[in-house]
Order: sequence, then structure tokens, then C-alpha cells
Amino acid sequence: MRFASYAGEFSCGTARHTNRRHFTGREDMPANVANHLEAHNPPPEINSTLSSKNVTGQLGSTVYLHCYVHNIGQKTVTWLRPSDYHILTVGMMTYTTDDRFSAVRGDGVSDRDDWMLQIRAVQKTDQGTYECQVNTQHPMLSFDVHLNVLSPHASIEEGPELFVNSGSSISLTCVIHDCPQPLSHVFWYHGDRVVNYDRHSEVNISLVPLSDNNNNKKSVDVQLSRLVIHNANKQHSGTYTCAPVHSSPAIVQVHVLHAEEQLARKSHEVSAGTVGHPLFTLYTLGPLLALQMAFLLVVARTT
Repeated sequence: MRFASYAGEFSCGTARHTNRRHFTGREDMPANVANHLEAHNPPPEINSTLSSKNVTGQLGSTVYLHCYVHNIGQKTVTWLRPSDYHILTVGMMTYTTDDRFSAVRGDGVSDRDDWMLQIRAVQKTDQGTYECQVNTQHPMLSFDVHLNVLSPHASIEEGPELFVNSGSSISLTCVIHDCPQPLSHVFWYHGDRVVNYDRHSEVNISLVPLSDNNNNKKSVDVQLSRLVIHNANKQHSGTYTCAPVHSSPAIVQVHVLHAEEQLARKSHEVSAGTVGHPLFTLYTLGPLLALQMAFLLVVARTT
């Protein structure tokens, strides 16, 4: 989509004189006049070195698409979306009903030529190509910028199930991926109740570069949130959810076990691992169970 500049035939005359002079371009000017204008009024140009062709934004954040235009003169910068031929801004005016879009111009000495398109509360549907145009002719100046919108998503390292002993601490680590900008909040839920501010809970958020398993490079698009609950008891069992803002949540099922339950679980695991080996079960599992029962008796007498 292109917008023509103000070109055509212009006339200058008076009521008494009808002779008109037609100007169709600089080819009608004397060479010395054209050269003088060219030297003092260089044509507009887009600096593709300063203007990034690829911009990555985080879901819900504010992003800026940059278009550095030198020697703008009387020309106008237009931002549009080629996918649906939607005009977004012309100059500093907004031409879309979506008020998340606006034109912003750099106000410093070094960035006064930067004509930015600002997109607030960026959505996944905003991803795509945007075009910066300057209404010149032959050729029309334009510059494409591709916007990539990341949708952060969470995972819990200890999931999907975690077994802890009664009286010990529950420690959960939530890894938020595709998160280039620091998150304002990460909420932890036990069932449908927020536990961030509970007396026995500790929550912290940190931006931690993690190693990529494939090429051992550091990823800066990862954040961690840790939930620690001290002196856990049966009431702390249940479903825990890590829910970062503007992100997909993650869940883990936590089981707080008493000593007898922990013993039964371990016995079941040992039995499951020795099915088909009766001699191993007889000579190995028996002493192990006896040792664990003796330990429980000592604990019971001291409490």
C-alpha cells in the first residue's frame, strides 16, 4: 500500500493576468537552482542501521518499533500493517480505533529522527510485520519491522508430584520460560488460595540465566520463583499452582506424609523393584523393614 506525495500541477495567477506557469518537478528549474536546493535540502532517507528489523516483545508489555528518518523536511511518516492494509498512524496522529497504538517521536538530540510506533499491552495477535513509510516518490521510502510476541509459560521442577515428610520444608521452584522482561508478580496458590503472604511461606523471584542443554549457552529469557513452606504438616498437602502474570501457569501435587506413611511408601517402592526376585526380597527387604521399625520405635519413645 502506498501513499502519494503532494505532486501535480500548480498555478499562480491574478485576477487581471491569466498567464500561468506550470511546475511539474525540478526538471523545470535552472540547474544552479536545483543544485542549490539539493545541497541545502537533502532528500529524506531511512537509516536501516539504527532501525531494527526484528523486535521481540513480551505478552502484556509495551513495545516500540523504531524508524529513523533523516532529513524528513515536510514529508510525513506513516505506520501501517501490510497484512490487512490497516493505517495505524500518520505523523503524530493515530488513525486506528485501537488506542493501544500511538506515534512517539524521540525528543533527545541523538534520537530526534526516531519515529516510533508504540504498542501498549501487546497481544499475541499483534505479532507480524509493520511498515514505516515516508511519502516520497520514485521510489517510495519504506522500512519493514517484524514483531515477535513471546508468551511466557511456567513449569515446576519438582512436578508433577512431590512427597515430603511431616515437619520438613516444602520447596518448589517455578521456571518461567520466554520471559525477556522482569515479571511484576508471580502468584503461588494452594488450591484456590494465595499463599505468597502466609506466615510460614517464603516467596522470591529472580532473573537467572540457565544453560541450554543443547548448546550449553545461557538463556536470559528465564526467570525463577521459589516457594518455601517451613514445618509442613498434613494441611499443606494438595495442589500448588505457580501463576506468573500474563503467563501460562504450572501445577504440582504435594503429599505431606507422616513417618508411617513414608515407611509404607518406601516399602512399596522396594517391593515393586524386587518383583520376581524372592531371594532378594527375603534376605534384603526383611532386615531393612526391621531396621525401619526399630527407628520408628525410638522416635515414638522420644516424642
